[in-house]
Amino acid sequence: MKLEKFRNQSVDDIMLFVYGLISTMPIITIGGTTAYTYLMIFIVVYNFLFLLCYRNTVIEFNSLIRMYILISVFSVISAIVCITSNMQVYWKDMQFNKIILQICFLMVFVFYSQKDKIYSLIYLVKGVYCASILQMIWGYGQLLFNSIEKINLNQLVFGEILKLKSDYGFGDSNFITGLCWHSSNMAPLLSFGFVMSKNKLLKLLFWIIAVACGNRTAMIGVTFCAIIQLIFFIKNHTGAIKIQAMFFRIGIVFILIGILLFIFSGMGKQYLEQLSYSFEKISKALDGSDGSTQQHSMYYLKTGDVFGFAGIINVLFGFGIGCSGYPFSSLFGYYKGVTWITESDYIDTLWSYGIVGFVLRYVWYIVGMVKCVKVDRNYIAFFIPLLFMGITYNVIYDWTMVLLAALFLLGEKGYSLKNIIGDQL
Repeated sequence: MKLEKFRNQSVDDIMLFVYGLISTMPIITIGGTTAYTYLMIFIVVYNFLFLLCYRNTVIEFNSLIRMYILISVFSVISAIVCITSNMQVYWKDMQFNKIILQICFLMVFVFYSQKDKIYSLIYLVKGVYCASILQMIWGYGQLLFNSIEKINLNQLVFGEILKLKSDYGFGDSNFITGLCWHSSNMAPLLSFGFVMSKNKLLKLLFWIIAVACGNRTAMIGVTFCAIIQLIFFIKNHTGAIKIQAMFFRIGIVFILIGILLFIFSGMGKQYLEQLSYSFEKISKALDGSDGSTQQHSMYYLKTGDVFGFAGIINVLFGFGIGCSGYPFSSLFGYYKGVTWITESDYIDTLWSYGIVGFVLRYVWYIVGMVKCVKVDRNYIAFFIPLLFMGITYNVIYDWTMVLLAALFLLGEKGYSLKNIIGDQL
């Protein structure tokens, strides 16, 4: 029956599932460019050819798409501001590529917002969910291999075996990066996997790896998701919860055996080191001695200085897509000679796209989230932590934007999380 079900999937379903899966894995590259970029271009071209073959197709633009068209237009304006400015060339180099990607994102949203294609977005969401499980498992693999003579699993597989040119992350540092170069990618991914999973063991595994991955945002995000879902669970089960004694005892025995095996293995030792590192980072953040926390705080504290430095055009439209680090390099000398973005969604959005782009994007987020929550309040368990995590780090990546668009469009059409999850774990 499962084979028959797979055979019944459309080309759109399969493409979007694969796209959702690999979009979270920037370490997978072709010729130095992420594989998901090629797939997204392929999806856009495929849909354009479909329109040429069926010229009587009518394209409809709902409210969410109209808002995203405005976001795209002003994103292009931000890029043009960068290109025509006196900023150094290395800030301008990637703006044309970013314009093309922005247009491709918009096209994907438009194509799959149509009533005959919107169902396929469920497979994109399922692809991201499967990726969250895969990367969670990969994170445990990184722990295991790092406990064996500090072997970098990403470099071993993608560098030495597959010969891919990429940034592998997790060298001698205390970060679990998954299939990415930086552990911050795990924050929204593990949070989404935790919320979507119906299996209690999977939820526990997501939380365990989030706590020790070395990224405080991931730890806080998944814990926040867990608290919200726990509140919903308690509200839905006001009476006593009955658990058969035999299953309870068996469960306790298996948990104890698992803990003992974990603690006395090399992987267990590595995990405890990771755990110690994570809590040390939190302790330093609380007492103000952590350099990373001080710099992230500076992005907010120095906002007034940046407003004074920026001209009216930059205040309104930003410094360019992915150029939020420019004013901080110019004013304070951070990371001079390279392009970089500030490690906060709010500050990055403000200085990449300006006040206009900032307002448009966050209005779009809020409107989309409200539409979803009206259908199913369980969406809150992912959306609120995601907005909260954006204060301390970047969590709205390209794949996160595509995922949000899919959820918003599905929510607008009345799909609850239960509809999307189906029978999956």
